Amino acid sequence: GYQSDTPAAIVFKVWQELKLNDDKKEWEGMALLKSKEVLFRMITPDAIARSKHSSKVFTKWDEICKAYFRVHSYTYLNDFVSELLNHSSGESKVIQLTTHASLLQHKNIISLKNSIGFARGQITLLTLQQFDAEVDFCNRIRSVFQRESKDNHLLIIQCESGHHYTDLIACARYRVLDEIAQASECEVVTHVLFIISLPRERGGTKL
Repeated sequence: GYQSDTPAAIVFKVWQELKLNDDKKEWEGMALLKSKEVLFRMITPDAIARSKHSSKVFTKWDEICKAYFRVHSYTYLNDFVSELLNHSSGESKVIQLTTHASLLQHKNIISLKNSIGFARGQITLLTLQQFDAEVDFCNRIRSVFQRESKDNHLLIIQCESGHHYTDLIACARYRVLDEIAQASECEVVTHVLFIISLPRERGGTKL
C-alpha cells in the first residue's frame, strides 16, 4: 500500500537495481520512468476512474489510462503471480497487495497452483489472525524458509480488516524480512505475498 515514504523507498530501490552509466541525464530519465511504473502498480482501477474528475490530471487522463493498463496487463491474481515468478531473477521478493475482495480459500490455492505450474506443497497459505502469539508465527514461517526442498516456494500471508491491524502487519513484514536475510546464503528462493483485505470507505486507510 501507499505511505508517505513510498516514493523515496521506490527511488532508492530503483537506484540499487539500475547501473549508473556515464550519461547521468539518461540514467535519471530511466530511473524516473522505472519509478513511475512501480507506482502505477500500486494504483487501484477505481482510483484511476476517479482521477478523471481531478483538475491535476484531467488534461492527461487518457495518457494516464493507457500507461496504467499497459503496466497492469494482468487481470487476475494468477497472472500477477506468474509475472512475479517470471521476473524474480533468482531472488526472494516480498510483495504486498491490498484488496476489497474476500481472502483466498484453499480451493483458490489449488487453482493458482494449476495456473502457474507449481507442484503440490510449493504454496503455503497463512492468515495472521490464525496465530495466537508472535512466536507461533515466527516458527511457522521459519519452517517454510528452512525447508529441505530446493524448489521455489510462494508464501501467501493474508490479513482481514487490515486497517485494524497495521502494527500486526508491520511486525509480520519485519519478521519475514528477517527470515529472508538469514536464508540469504541458501539457494532456496521463497517469494512472500501479503494480501491485505480492506473495506471500501471514504477517505481511504493507512495501508
